[in-house]
Amino acid sequence: MHSPTFFRPVRLGRPWPLRVASEIVEHLAALAHRARAALQHVRKRRRERQELQAAADLSDALLRDIGAPDWLQEQAHARRQARRFGRERLHFEPRGGAGRYDL
Repeated sequence: MHSPTFFRPVRLGRPWPLRVASEIVEHLAALAHRARAALQHVRKRRRERQELQAAADLSDALLRDIGAPDWLQEQAHARRQARRFGRERLHFEPRGGAGRYDL
């Protein structure tokens, strides 16, 4: 008769600390990817907003010449009017003189 031999069991997986560590690394990598995508989206929106503001600073004639859409021409005109109104309001405000408590 043969004597029984005991074989070492074959490990089918990694130890649990390594599995947990690899899961954590995978989640952190996914989080970093999402953060990078969000940052790129924010940068793209900021760049578009800056380009739109730069285009709105152009004159009406130049905007018509380059074929800008009507909404952009109207927005640029409204911005110029608002700036002009602000300057006029600052220019015509009274300076000193009879105040609230002067008789």
